Amino acid sequence: MTPAALALAACIGPVSHVVDADTFDVACDHATVRIRLADVDAPEMRGPCAARGAAAAWLVRAEFGPWEGMAGILAEIAPRYADRWGRIVANVTIREGVWRGWDMAEAINAAAETLGAEPPLRPWPHNEGRALAPNPWKGKCDADE
Repeated sequence: MTPAALALAACIGPVSHVVDADTFDVACDHATVRIRLADVDAPEMRGPCAARGAAAAWLVRAEFGPWEGMAGILAEIAPRYADRWGRIVANVTIREGVWRGWDMAEAINAAAETLGAEPPLRPWPHNEGRALAPNPWKGKCDADE
């Protein structure tokens, strides 16, 4: 684990901002930390998958917050390492509400399926920042949009 991830250690805090379907901010220990879900990937917000990426980000914002005047779900962060952009790549478990006890990536995909949408997160295993498989979205949206 990198020094940045070791410095964070595990924490529990509310989601304070959703960047996209696999990246969000959590208010941990009096600091806001940018979290990237481990071993999954969502479609990007730009490029050939932009429509899917925007829909996935909307789903995560709507289902997991934050909302006007309210913090988002309470998330338990188990850091694995820091990526080259300074985000903490972590396993995340939801600690409250209807999704309590769920892995956040599983909850995001389940929420999409509940709405009749394709699950936005696809497996993309990594080992300390090195991808162990090709990006699951690369070249997959060109024909769709």
